[in-house]
Amino acid sequence: MVITTLIRGWLVNYQREVKRFMTFNNLSDKQHQVFEQIAIGRDSGHNYNIIKGLMRKGLIKRIDHTHLVNGRYFHYEIPSSVHVEWREWCSKQGVKND
Repeated sequence: MVITTLIRGWLVNYQREVKRFMTFNNLSDKQHQVFEQIAIGRDSGHNYNIIKGLMRKGLIKRIDHTHLVNGRYFHYEIPSSVHVEWREWCSKQGVKND
């Protein structure tokens, strides 16, 4: 029972990783540009439809903040697991991603 649960959990994680690698290959040029801009911290001024598409694919997430003086604000960031997978994908493509 425990082994089956562990194998099932591993399989689900593996399928997510494979799906995400496939997702990097299927990004449009504009999506790829926006993704890279968010990866380096430039998350404002992008087309909201592209942002929504990247969020639907699980490549970025919205972080909401509440500030006492400025009120509520948000920014977008790439989850660390996605960032690591993206760097691996780039290295397989022969892209320098430092």
